[in-house]
Amino acid sequence: MMCSYVVLPLLKNIVHLVSNASTGILSSEILNILRHSQDATLVYTSRELHVGYINAAMLRILNKPESVEGQRLEDFAPELEPYFSILKALWDKGENLVLKESPADIDFNGNLVTNYFDIEYHPVKNKNSSTIAIICTARNVNDRLFAKQVLTEKEVKEFELIKDLEKSNDELIDTQHRLQSINIELRNKIEQLSRNEQFLNRFIMEAPAGLALMRGPEYIYTIHNATYQAILPGRKLTGRGFFDAVAALKGTPLEQVLHNVYHKGMPYSFSESLVALADYEGGPTVDRYFTFNYLPWVDDNGKVDGILNMAVEVTEAVKAKQLISNLNDALRNVNRQLETATTAAKIGTWQIEPSSKDLKYNNVLAKIFGYEGSESMTYEQAIGQVLPGFKDKLLEQINIAIENGGYYNALYQQKRFNDGKVIWLRSTGQVSKDRLSGEISFSGVVQDVTQQQEEEQRKNSFIGMVSHELKTPLTSLNSIVQVAALKLKKSEDPWLAGAMDKATSQTKKMARLINGFLNI
Repeated sequence: MMCSYVVLPLLKNIVHLVSNASTGILSSEILNILRHSQDATLVYTSRELHVGYINAAMLRILNKPESVEGQRLEDFAPELEPYFSILKALWDKGENLVLKESPADIDFNGNLVTNYFDIEYHPVKNKNSSTIAIICTARNVNDRLFAKQVLTEKEVKEFELIKDLEKSNDELIDTQHRLQSINIELRNKIEQLSRNEQFLNRFIMEAPAGLALMRGPEYIYTIHNATYQAILPGRKLTGRGFFDAVAALKGTPLEQVLHNVYHKGMPYSFSESLVALADYEGGPTVDRYFTFNYLPWVDDNGKVDGILNMAVEVTEAVKAKQLISNLNDALRNVNRQLETATTAAKIGTWQIEPSSKDLKYNNVLAKIFGYEGSESMTYEQAIGQVLPGFKDKLLEQINIAIENGGYYNALYQQKRFNDGKVIWLRSTGQVSKDRLSGEISFSGVVQDVTQQQEEEQRKNSFIGMVSHELKTPLTSLNSIVQVAALKLKKSEDPWLAGAMDKATSQTKKMARLINGFLNI
């Protein structure tokens, strides 16, 4: 990964030397790893940011052809100008730098598109601690940022929906309680009702619900209370027939209902019935909801001579129920969008009840864990899969987060349930308190980072192996060159003496390069 326009020929010579000194396999291994590494990698070999080596993965990220190798970064990628000063400062200081979710404008056919990357810069130094190269690796994290943004937006929207839902639900419960109280009082009043007209008038006028008595086949209003009048404001009711006072209901199924009540003695009840009724006489009709009771009123001879009508307007309660239904639909939609986002980003979500350790999770987490059981996975089962070398530390981090109400971030290994494969997991979470209910919850996300961890280990092993394997033949070569230089020191041929001096200088330069590998 340290090839450059100056160092590339030298590295090829090193590979050639090692191949001659061993089995000839190492050179192909080195080139294959350098050229086919899945990590986007390039090497700057001068303070002017010459690109000495760039692999295919980095070319794809930058949308550049292979011909950029050997050129200066500012010559073929001027859109990356914000990074020029950073890289030159790194060259001068010789310090490592790690950037997380760093934005960079990438040129796609003349259009600059902002992408986000995790970037690592590692200067390579010689024995004199002078920088001779900077190794840069990058990983595109657009999907990660998108998933975070989706999660944040959905959580805010979900909270707002839940808040509205709670408010509407409280209103509905309050309305239902009032209706229950009214019905209880009404039943008690009806059970005590006598044929005494005076008692009847007092009962109707004092009833908490809207009550009216309509007499005769024309359903003439004889008495009604203020609550009933408030349902039909701006109308004179006493002495008028029902369909005269409420003309909008004439010709509706209610005519047959009242006919059956009066002529057949059949009581009727309607709950949350939609009625197109004007707020005042002669006004435009609007949709209103009522709960009605129509009871036959009989005289002393047992003959029906009127209808007792109880009416309660429940428009606000019905609208509240409709709002709750809409909010539930919206909440379900938010949850579907959240599930889609986490599935696309391959993010498992989990929630732990702090006291009982009850575990909830999505399908992505079950797939990552390889869990295929018919029963839901428990917290104990999940922890049981963690490798012994990580379990105690992981439990300690979880307990600290729950006790202190803070953040949780863990990197650990565990076995998959279905195939026993050992995987690396990155799990993050937070303990939070619900603003409405006050309940404490511990929730977060988990991602399979096995590939990233294995690639990092392979990269480190490769650098160490290459550096050590090159050092042995180089030491032998250096000894031979020094002996040859001593023997040719008294040679009368000045060209031979100069050639040996150059050979000595080159072997020292190669030694510094290898030591640079070892110091990474």
